[in-house]
Amino acid sequence: MASRGNRAIQQFYKLPVPPPSQVKMAAYRPVCLDQPPDFRAALKEGKTLVGSCMTILNSDVARFTSNIGFDFLFLDLEHTPMSPETARDIIRSVHAHSEGDTHVIVRIPTFGHEWVAWMLDAGAAGIVVPHSETAEQAKQIVEAAKFPPLGKRSYPPFTAVPGLTDGLPKGKQSLYQVYNEHAAIIMQIESKKGCENAEEILAVPGVDATMIGAGDLRLELGLPPTQDGPEASYQTCVQQVFKAAKNNGDMPVFGFAFGPAFIESKVKQGYRGIMVTSDVTALVYKQMADLKLAREMIEAREANNGSDGKKTEDIVPEVEALSVGEQDSSKS
Repeated sequence: MASRGNRAIQQFYKLPVPPPSQVKMAAYRPVCLDQPPDFRAALKEGKTLVGSCMTILNSDVARFTSNIGFDFLFLDLEHTPMSPETARDIIRSVHAHSEGDTHVIVRIPTFGHEWVAWMLDAGAAGIVVPHSETAEQAKQIVEAAKFPPLGKRSYPPFTAVPGLTDGLPKGKQSLYQVYNEHAAIIMQIESKKGCENAEEILAVPGVDATMIGAGDLRLELGLPPTQDGPEASYQTCVQQVFKAAKNNGDMPVFGFAFGPAFIESKVKQGYRGIMVTSDVTALVYKQMADLKLAREMIEAREANNGSDGKKTEDIVPEVEALSVGEQDSSKS
């Protein structure tokens, strides 16, 4: 996604505008934004997708985040008291404001078929299933996520409105084929048992990718719940999942990677889906950094008691003046 922001403003404030994505996610947008984008095809491209985690129960946060340029947004319903209605509104807000350039995958809170149906009916690009430990669980999810003959998902009469939201891309014979072939199923493995059964879990037809829940896995192993680590017991489990992913069609492995050190380690290990930040951490830590900077500047100024001979304007960083036209646009 190319940045939609004003270039002059970006340069003036030295905003960290990311380069365009390696994967052109807009190529996988659906005919109608009520439908899921073809996230399965994006996964098969083999490139690393970069996303952010959304936990704030507000579609306006999602609206702004959807314009940044992430390949996908990871909507976490497992660790937030988010209602299906709020989740649906967030998914549709991201689709609308990114114009299909940013996809939404949803970590559902339970194995219940209703959460699978609600999120896929809302147009989610995929679902992430936490605490996956057996092939039977994976089969249960596939059955709930796929329309016949691949599963038992129920026809959504208030989503697929005939003649309105049921447009078909070239080569597709029905809307059910679109849903079955576009939305991805990602089984999250985060226990020793799950790692030991990874080969069987990922071999279930319909499973498209996996995710390693490092925090819970490390807690179970008696380790600090960080996003990664060199411990032999942990790395043995990680390698079990990576081997299973490799043996089952070179499936992508997802994981959290907050901060430079974890991003570097996850990229080196071959993760192909990384969540590098979240709405909460970005909101909190940026405010902490700005507050720290302000307190330090005030403390330094007061320590000098204004007797250093400098005027207040002398300590303000020099900035290049905007042109008249740019000044006008910045006030709007």
